[in-house]
Amino acid sequence: MKAILFLILSIVFMNSCELENTLNYPNFDNLDFLKDSSPIEDSILEQFNGIYNITSEKNIFGKIAVIKASSNYLSFFCEANGSYIIVKGGIKDSLLKFEGYWRLSATTNTGKFTFEIPFSSLLSNFKNGKLDSNFTFVGFASTPNGKEEKFTFTFNKSINNSSKHLLIIAHRGGGRNSDYLPYSENSIELMKYSNLLGANSIEIDVQNSKDNIPFIYHDSFFSTRLIRGEFLVGSTSNFTLNQIKTFGMLKYGEKIPTLDEALRAVVFETSLELVWVDCKTSSVVKGTVEIINKYTNIADDIGRKVQICLGIPSDEVFSQFKLIENYKNINSICELSVDKVLDINSIAFGPSWTIGLLKNESEVIRKNDKQLFVWTLDEGLFIDKYLKSGLYDGIVTNYPSVVAFYYYTKYDN
Repeated sequence: MKAILFLILSIVFMNSCELENTLNYPNFDNLDFLKDSSPIEDSILEQFNGIYNITSEKNIFGKIAVIKASSNYLSFFCEANGSYIIVKGGIKDSLLKFEGYWRLSATTNTGKFTFEIPFSSLLSNFKNGKLDSNFTFVGFASTPNGKEEKFTFTFNKSINNSSKHLLIIAHRGGGRNSDYLPYSENSIELMKYSNLLGANSIEIDVQNSKDNIPFIYHDSFFSTRLIRGEFLVGSTSNFTLNQIKTFGMLKYGEKIPTLDEALRAVVFETSLELVWVDCKTSSVVKGTVEIINKYTNIADDIGRKVQICLGIPSDEVFSQFKLIENYKNINSICELSVDKVLDINSIAFGPSWTIGLLKNESEVIRKNDKQLFVWTLDEGLFIDKYLKSGLYDGIVTNYPSVVAFYYYTKYDN
């Protein structure tokens, strides 16, 4: 009895700690610094795109940052500590104003970040289609001790259009719950946010409900690791979609999405280039293929360029996929072997990074006009190594901001 009580108390304690460590992110719809400002046109924000030098007395961000514009936001992917900054822009009285937050990945270190510059300063330094080295601005980051640190950003060079485009594929829609992102893993909200974190593609996980409706969820069972809801516990296949929607929600309160809802959001509300739909069980293959086909056709009809691919992580899923009519015409990513990639005409081979660099396999892949992806790379040392090899077309990561920094500063040339 004491052992059972100890286990219950331990679970409660762990869950309470996790909730206490959840970070408070700014409400981008109600920012004091941007009060009464108007949205900034994308063409103006895109002038900030580039690689910048950073100077500061206490530089937690390192010496270099990549700045990328995205729909009224700027994202800074910085050199040190897996750090990044995301700010929303507004224009008021000829001032370009920005407010948001800074974050050190894999930690709970975060704080407010603001800066402003005269619109005329940006225009006067933008010549011949790019900024010049005289363009400088100063940002202010609040710290946990209540102080405010000053950071100077000086334009260094433009981001090049690389001859080898890299797919930066955010794991679980953008990252894991354990990374304390603004939204839950595998939520629609995180998928729509992933571009600001550095991703241009996502990997999501699909399970099958009791009534055979594919929904987005990683584990094969419901638990407090991923959801809220005391009545939704046990195998995911034991619950109908109505029960799932009624009795549970994701960790930070979002609705548990169906695959249909997720792909609709991706196609109509993001600019993501690829979606890797990882089938966690063979029972979900048929329904997943039907929905992938539906949104592939919708995307084609509206001129939206996005590849939606069925992920094949196991022999069971592979065998079930081969029972689908015209399976060779369905976009898929196979993790199993090069031979199986060719057998089912997958667009890509997607193995784990733990089996090492695959030079020989890469030659076969290239010869057959396929792509090579790798999962899941999170450490800078390994990200650098895999990028340096020049073998890979895509990297799955929990830290797209880190991959983005390495790619744009070292290999996008």
